[in-house]
Amino acid sequence: MSAIPCSSNRPAGRRRPGPAGFTLLEVLVVLIIVGMVSASMFEALSRLNDVRGRLSPFLAASEREGLVNSWFRGSINDIVADQQYGKHLFKGGPKSFSGLTLTPLAGDPGAPSAFQWELVYDATHDRTVLRYTGFDQKPIDVRGWSGNKTAFSYLSPDLVWTESWPPGFLKVKQLPLAIRLYAPEEGAVIVAAIRGEKEPPPDPVSLFLGRNGQEGQ
Repeated sequence: MSAIPCSSNRPAGRRRPGPAGFTLLEVLVVLIIVGMVSASMFEALSRLNDVRGRLSPFLAASEREGLVNSWFRGSINDIVADQQYGKHLFKGGPKSFSGLTLTPLAGDPGAPSAFQWELVYDATHDRTVLRYTGFDQKPIDVRGWSGNKTAFSYLSPDLVWTESWPPGFLKVKQLPLAIRLYAPEEGAVIVAAIRGEKEPPPDPVSLFLGRNGQEGQ
């Protein structure tokens, strides 16, 4: 039997149609749109950088101010009373106060650490600097205000602010309720409450010995 030649129904010389490409006009339209979007984005970024450059000094100052206020409040919140005859009894005046805190700026928190906050006036620049000194006796200047009227005050149990602690000859607990820093020239006020007990716990030895260290009769 002779083989029957196989023929294709597709006419010779004609190819199967492929996917259509972009026309020149479509490419030009896409390029124009991309260029417009890019120009808008670059303009917006330029404006953003300009605004950021103008505001960055104020933002940085605000962040520093908030951080310093947090340090100051934290060290005051965790002030603890020293033992009755301890060498770190809390005492305060209009320009400085000192005692023990559980949250020192320098050192590990959690254990009572000696500290002092003081306001030091620089007459050359007419500026008052807030200075912290810890157990290592290395002073740290953390913030400043114009003028020389910045001062501390202390809140008594009858809710009166006094310029020193203890206030005169009045019988009060070792710690005030709160401490306030007021800089009138700039209208700045920082208030922090002392959260712990205002008197130290009783000394176990004193429970068995008399007031002067002698056995009670």
